[in-house]
Amino acid sequence: MEYIYNVHARLLLLIISLSLSTGLCAQISIWEDEAIVDPAKAEVKYQVLDQGSISDSTLNRLLTKEWTPLSGPFALKNMPQTVWVKIPFHHLAADTKWLLINDRHINEIKVWIVKNGEIVKSFPITGDHFNFESRPFPTIDFVFPLPVKELDSCELLIACDKRHVKTILPIHLLSNGSYFQQAESKNIFQGILLGLVAIMLLY
Repeated sequence: MEYIYNVHARLLLLIISLSLSTGLCAQISIWEDEAIVDPAKAEVKYQVLDQGSISDSTLNRLLTKEWTPLSGPFALKNMPQTVWVKIPFHHLAADTKWLLINDRHINEIKVWIVKNGEIVKSFPITGDHFNFESRPFPTIDFVFPLPVKELDSCELLIACDKRHVKTILPIHLLSNGSYFQQAESKNIFQGILLGLVAIMLLY
């Protein structure tokens, strides 16, 4: 009986450690496929707003202002504001097709594609404050397809409200191959976790 208890305890610790391993750093991080992106070299910029809704009108107003270069880790801890991130596509690979925000704890998030200061694609706002059906894809993470041709001359804009939730914003820009490989790996990982939980419940 004691042996079974010890096995269950170890399985529980394993589940907790695996679940937390992807979210230990409290900052904005940007990935291109499997490689971390240097925000300074990629000319990533950001804005932090105390007030104002996450909307097309707010973005149009911000596009006329100066943005702050993101030169390194940017802490989100205890921030009562909304964070806006601007990523030029011309520093990224030409086969970038997907934006994945690997974080399920975002109050509100909205994504745009902008070209020459004009919005060419505006995704509907989504997040934990909205119905699950508001997400572009029915997944736990936030996934946005990037269908616009000639992205090289465009910018990706991301606005999010992270107040009182987990303090990370992991931004992944993926090719088709990397996205589907990551989705398959996540399905396998979730299957393993479900299997471990089932073992714990049955024995």
